[in-house]
Amino acid sequence: MKLHRTLCSAALGLGLLAMPCPVRPETVSDPIPPHGGGQRTREAVLNHRYPRLVIVISIDQLRYDYLTRFSDLFLPAFDAEGNVGGFRLLMERGAMMANAHYNHLPMFTGPGHATILTGATPSDSGIISNEWLTSAGQSMNCVGDPTVEVVGAGTVRPANRRRGSSSPRNLQAETVGDVLRLSNNMQSKVIGIAIKDRGAILLTGKNPTAAVWFDTASGNWVTSTYYTSGTLPSFAERANRERLADAWVGAEWDYLLPAEAYRRSAPSGVEGSADGGGLGPGFPKKLSEPGATPDPTYWRQMTVS
Repeated sequence: MKLHRTLCSAALGLGLLAMPCPVRPETVSDPIPPHGGGQRTREAVLNHRYPRLVIVISIDQLRYDYLTRFSDLFLPAFDAEGNVGGFRLLMERGAMMANAHYNHLPMFTGPGHATILTGATPSDSGIISNEWLTSAGQSMNCVGDPTVEVVGAGTVRPANRRRGSSSPRNLQAETVGDVLRLSNNMQSKVIGIAIKDRGAILLTGKNPTAAVWFDTASGNWVTSTYYTSGTLPSFAERANRERLADAWVGAEWDYLLPAEAYRRSAPSGVEGSADGGGLGPGFPKKLSEPGATPDPTYWRQMTVS
């Protein structure tokens, strides 16, 4: 039997959720357990009902306890019309692990991304930080590669590279996606999509089908010549052609819920909070002025909004 599976990683930062394929409520006979759907997961494994699609979502600074601390604010797993929710769907219809972690330092996003789907600590993955100094005294980004070039940015120099572009050459361990593709003669598809290059690259490994990331210098989704001879995946080409990243010019980023819903959080503008890429620490935030021409400042702020 040939198994064709797809592993798609969408990386926004650090933190891991395993997403099951959504099941419509009318097809589920067992009641929803209060803390996860472990029984259905066990039955699927015992009966060899393996998923055809696996999605790995990595979210920076999403502490485990936030899932329960703010659970009353999340959409339901399914609403009255059968529409699928978000976190509550994962929590109630998936396997939720309260103590799943890797013991490693440093806690930077690069080493974290490299560990999630390799299981290797920084000393074994080769990704010891976001950046480090080489033996020649030069700064090396964890996915920096001077031997490849950016694809998709036109004539614009990538925002975070003086030379070259990005690739997984520094990664010394195999990912789940690497092994999956080797197991079936590269028939599985492994795709990484992230705002930052290291998110798309380190989760997918050395031999993915595609890895694309957003370039704040050009406002385009890009990849590098490590992955392609010169063309972007069709979905990235379409996003660039339709200028989807420019849709929020002049948009206002404000609280989604009434103010009282946020009282359990730190107050806006508390000392030490980030300034939102220049947007300021408080809310609301405005992404440029209405009618403004999108530029690198807008694209950089858009990626943190």
